[in-house]
Amino acid sequence: MFKKHYICKLSKKLESIKKISMSVTRLYRKYIYCLEGEWERLPSRKTMRPALEFLEQLTKPSIQFVHRNCISRDSLRQYFSMLKEKTFRDYIIVYLAFHGKKHCIQVGNDLVSLDDLVELADGAFKNRIVYFGACNTLGITKADVKDFIIDSGAVAVCGYKTKVDFMKSSVLDLLFFEKCQHYKRISALDNNFRTEYSKQVDDLQFQLIHRKS
Repeated sequence: MFKKHYICKLSKKLESIKKISMSVTRLYRKYIYCLEGEWERLPSRKTMRPALEFLEQLTKPSIQFVHRNCISRDSLRQYFSMLKEKTFRDYIIVYLAFHGKKHCIQVGNDLVSLDDLVELADGAFKNRIVYFGACNTLGITKADVKDFIIDSGAVAVCGYKTKVDFMKSSVLDLLFFEKCQHYKRISALDNNFRTEYSKQVDDLQFQLIHRKS
């Protein structure tokens, strides 16, 4: 759950963004398709759903989202298959919120590598932004990330190179999702986001790698 300090800070930032958004003549709609793992072994209320609801309520037009919990490879495959349906054609951001290690995410007790994700997605990442809300997953070479982009057909891949604080990284995730709505070209989005949130990007070792980077 979001601590009061971060809720207040994020709310003020999103409110200012909302005012700017209302004056923009064109937005590039990118809804969020969130698949989330278990954060703790014991029953826990820790989840990104309230954060995504918060984002949806504070943006205009609202950034819609789908949220599903995943605890196995089979559930990943099922929800990736659903993503390929026409119903979800506007869900451009695939938000994978899991524990992570280098080159993989933890789904239940299983480590699922980037190569495994390509196989499980079976084309679901094509022309989408794959966002890893996970520690360490992108603590790999740029060449390895580019291989994932080529193999999966993704437009871009985002995430973190190292272990990150859940609260701080979650806030940066939401700010990125909002910023996505204003850009068609990933390179322009990348430049603007890194400029506006340079301290957070550096502190959390946030990565955005795209086809032309």
